[in-house]
Order: sequence, then C-alpha cells, then structure tokens
Amino acid sequence: MVTTISQSFYESLQPKPTLHSIEELSVTGASGIEKPYIGYMEVSITIPDITEQIFHVPGLVVSDYDFYLAVPMIVGTNVLRFLKALECEDMSPAWQSAISALSLGSPLGNVVSTNNRPIEIQPYQT
Repeated sequence: MVTTISQSFYESLQPKPTLHSIEELSVTGASGIEKPYIGYMEVSITIPDITEQIFHVPGLVVSDYDFYLAVPMIVGTNVLRFLKALECEDMSPAWQSAISALSLGSPLGNVVSTNNRPIEIQPYQT
C-alpha cells in the first residue's frame, strides 16, 4: 500500500508541493480497480517517537471522499518498510504489529468460520 493524501489536504499545503503526473508511475488499486488518482507528490516523513530520520516516499494525491475528511493522509507500507530496516528496539507495540504484518509468514488475523480448519488472512490478501 502506498501513502495517500487527500486532494483537500494537498490544496491546503503552503507552499504547495509539486504535483507530478500519475502517468510517471505504474499504479493499480486493490483488485485491479482504477482509483481516481490526481497525481503524486514527494513526501518527507519523520516519526519522532521512533527516529528523527527523514523518509522520502511518493504520496498519491486522491480525490476527496467522506473518509478523507477525518483522515487526510494514510501512511502506507512504503513507510513501514523503512522502519522495518531500522530494527528499533524501543518501538511501541502498535508500530511493531504493523511492521510484523509486512512479513508474508505473519497472518493479519483469523477468520471465524463453520469450517473445520483454520483460515488465515495474509498481508495483501482479501
């Protein structure tokens, strides 16, 4: 998952970062669905509770939906991969959980079912 930024949040930024054309990237939404991407911008992210290091990642600017009014930016796995490489020991359990989910061998959860065998949902699966 890539970091996403709502269009209204992008418009509120001063100075406004350069918006690059989406054609420069090869992007497909979940299940191959095309998303209304407006473009992308280069985002510099730091997570003070973990590290002062700055991560430079692309952030997709997406059309506004009701969801983005409350959550103007979603940090994607492209940021979590940087954190995983740091191997910080004093990371909060929430960050550790998010990073450990990047491993394909780590299930995100179990499905309760009438089936007689356990069903695990792996990262990037639906």
